[in-house]
Amino acid sequence: MKKIKQKSNNIEFHRCKQYPLYFFKNYLQLQGFAEFNLNQLQSLALKKIDEYPRTIFKKNRQIGMSTFFEAYFIWRLMFYSSETSQYVMFNYQSIMHISDKLRRSLENTIIHWNSVNHNSIWIKKNNRECVEISNGSELRFNSGKSSSRGYNTTGVIILDEAVFYDFLYTIIPTAVDAYKVIISSSIESTHEGESNTDFTSLYYYNRNNPYSPTMKAVSLSPVDCRGF
Repeated sequence: MKKIKQKSNNIEFHRCKQYPLYFFKNYLQLQGFAEFNLNQLQSLALKKIDEYPRTIFKKNRQIGMSTFFEAYFIWRLMFYSSETSQYVMFNYQSIMHISDKLRRSLENTIIHWNSVNHNSIWIKKNNRECVEISNGSELRFNSGKSSSRGYNTTGVIILDEAVFYDFLYTIIPTAVDAYKVIISSSIESTHEGESNTDFTSLYYYNRNNPYSPTMKAVSLSPVDCRGF
């Protein structure tokens, strides 16, 4: 972790808000990382999330997307006030594991931030289902197995492991107020039409209709990332 001298709260806050890579490098305290630098695929994901309000990622396994989502949510929590965001995974044990990791990383990141920026952020609520910080932003951790669950949010909603959901077409309308909707999953079969799920049909529809207003379809694999 790069050592930073104490700086003006306002200047440093706006720099980190505008440049998440600067925040990741200088402040983020992820478990298992001395310093967090995005790999090529993570950088592509960040670029597309920044460019489009709705993104759907078809990804390879073991490319670090869970770690990237953890970093992204911590950045979003700390620099965007009065938002309610949601991190959703199909499996309850998986989302609780993510919750435990992310909340520990958030605590360590805030400690580091406050050591440089004069104790300007603190955690108000901290449990496995929800974390809220002093700027009024909160992140909720959910597992979802039915379309009856509400996904109303004013911040970011990430639906991971989305290939297991059979109601993705009902989620987008319920997330109409969300600033960002991010859907992500790996697919065992990458050939169009071989996997009949909401995720694959939604991904291929948007990939084959690049001017569709629904969402941007992005493939995250080393082959697709060449030249980025």
